[in-house]
Amino acid sequence: MAISNYTKHTRNMTGSKTTGIFSIHIDIDESLKGDNMEKIALWKMLRKKDTFRNLYTNHVNYAYRTNASYTLFDKIHPDVPMDLTPYNQIQLSKFFYANEMMKEYSQVLYLDFDVVPVSWEKFPFQEGLSIRNMWQGPRAEAVEMMLKGGMKPWSTVVKLAMVDMLGKYENDTLNIFNTGVMGFVNVDLDLDYSEEIECLLNPDIQWWPDELFRYNITVNNEAMFTHKILVKNNVPVNYLASKWNYLVDWQDSFRTIQCEPEEAYFNHYIRKNFPWKIT
Repeated sequence: MAISNYTKHTRNMTGSKTTGIFSIHIDIDESLKGDNMEKIALWKMLRKKDTFRNLYTNHVNYAYRTNASYTLFDKIHPDVPMDLTPYNQIQLSKFFYANEMMKEYSQVLYLDFDVVPVSWEKFPFQEGLSIRNMWQGPRAEAVEMMLKGGMKPWSTVVKLAMVDMLGKYENDTLNIFNTGVMGFVNVDLDLDYSEEIECLLNPDIQWWPDELFRYNITVNNEAMFTHKILVKNNVPVNYLASKWNYLVDWQDSFRTIQCEPEEAYFNHYIRKNFPWKIT
């Protein structure tokens, strides 16, 4: 399918056919029920006219300064499973669009729409997938973190539990990726998520706390993608430094090591508390 059929804005300022940058911005229906409503409430903040314009302009400027093309998609990808909630369909769309973009560009960079480049430094593409790994460690430590801290559907420890439910890992070592910033070079993504979706809709929590059921074990894109890449896809993985996906106002009982704020290249505004002026 042609990318242009699903594109709201495409800017090819430099004529570059080497690097393509893309993001997704889809209006959330006000009538949505039974979805991740707290996340949706934050997402709706992106609909504000000034916020949208500033974020879009920032992405376009970064693409221009780094000799790349920029594409913003405004629809759920038609190949995403339709029996999922709209929120989860949108989250999975990034992987389907990445595959489409890689047919046209040798290097592809995905940015969540709430990611703000604050430097014109070129992204450090390497062969395979470049992504931030939020945590790596033994299952026992992850379970202990869950017992000590609070849980939300997007909490790191809840995502780690989902990753654990999806497959067996060497030495019981778990990882969880943050998919807000991803670089792709010669990556052939496996987009059949049927097995992972079935597993998360009918979870076996085993040694995880029973109350986990109350905290929305759901079809989480980051848990499924982490599992796909590390277990099913034969893809080289390059772990990004936190400066390429610095989480601003991150509210999670789990803490990860990050660079100093002034050292960040990409600010990821998790809570949508954007600065007054974005350039």
